[in-house]
Amino acid sequence: KFHCSHAVVSFILSLLFFHPSCMWTFPAQNNKKMLPLSTTAHRFAMIGPNIDAANVQMGNYAGNTDSSVSIIDGIKAYLMNDDSHAEVADIAACVDTACQSKEKFAEAVDTAAHSDLVIMVMGLSGHQEGEGHDRSKVNCVDVEMDVLGLPGCQETLLKQVVATGKPIVLILMNGGPLSISYAAAQVDAILEVWYPGALGGTAVADVLFGKHAPMGRMPITTVASSGDLPNATDYGMATAPGRTYKYFTGEPLYPFGFGLTYGDIEYTAIQLAPTQIKVGHAACTNSNQGRPYSLHQLKSR
Repeated sequence: KFHCSHAVVSFILSLLFFHPSCMWTFPAQNNKKMLPLSTTAHRFAMIGPNIDAANVQMGNYAGNTDSSVSIIDGIKAYLMNDDSHAEVADIAACVDTACQSKEKFAEAVDTAAHSDLVIMVMGLSGHQEGEGHDRSKVNCVDVEMDVLGLPGCQETLLKQVVATGKPIVLILMNGGPLSISYAAAQVDAILEVWYPGALGGTAVADVLFGKHAPMGRMPITTVASSGDLPNATDYGMATAPGRTYKYFTGEPLYPFGFGLTYGDIEYTAIQLAPTQIKVGHAACTNSNQGRPYSLHQLKSR
């Protein structure tokens, strides 16, 4: 029991919250503040290839376990324990993250249209990324997709669900960066959960419904599209131009260090002594409005 609880808490520390209302490129785009969710919604729709993908949650370096909790199982268990009378309708719509068939898209759209709120769980799997091979580009039938975008017809599915006008929370499961410009502009909230492990469903539900708050920060920079990246043959880490966030001069979709939590946090009186240090002292004062938690991080260059 201790190990299970520790796994859930450790994962929560890595969760990243992207909310379009606070996105640094669109500071006043949307003020709905969708998360955390209320359990009083009558009907939830869960859609996407990773809603029930415990094997994908484990990532590329993991042993076997017989006690995995998928995203949908975690959410259903949370609602049951909360004595919520909410209904959860689910449809993956895609066989896997390659998402090569639109056969079930109409059913998914109908499920979304008859819900109060849609939770979409999309992203990647070990089939698209992993040790020993580059990210593979997976087109949507006859439509070419960006290699850093959602694979296959996932974005097409997302667009059709967005057209219903229902509020949408997008959960992303992936290891490397995803260029999700369309989603960032259209959905109400985005939660980056990476490959969350065996108990990922439990941790994600705890964060979605506000039992815990996300505290993660981006360890990488996400670009709007693969076309924004410099030549792939230049991986210099010490000198420009390089292929790292340190030398990126474009407009990133999400910059290194980005991440939100619930509520508003203000940092003031930031001090660094001395200004150039190998070992020194940094201090600040922060105030939390609402009930947020914040994991303070100082990143040096």
